[in-house]
Amino acid sequence: MKKIFVISLILLLFPLLFYILFPYCVWKHPFIVYRGNAIVRTIEEYKCRNQSFPPNLNELNISAEKIKGFFYEIHNDDRYIIWIGTTLGESIQFDSTEGKWRFSSDN
Repeated sequence: MKKIFVISLILLLFPLLFYILFPYCVWKHPFIVYRGNAIVRTIEEYKCRNQSFPPNLNELNISAEKIKGFFYEIHNDDRYIIWIGTTLGESIQFDSTEGKWRFSSDN
């Protein structure tokens, strides 16, 4: 009986540990991150060909459906950010200087 209790407790605590140990945006919104990574790769390829970032996402040869909801902003010659809102006051952002996605909240 004690063994069942311990196993049940571990199974209940596993999601909590998973939530703490892994970046929220990657497991909560994996498809968004996957789509965003495709955009990042295309932006980097564009910069290699043209020596500058594209002025907007429409300049990339990506279908409108794949960039739908994403926003893009150039900060300087070496930095851009991409973000997409997930819910009111929350977004997932990619900063080219960090090279990773992060979850952002207004709270």
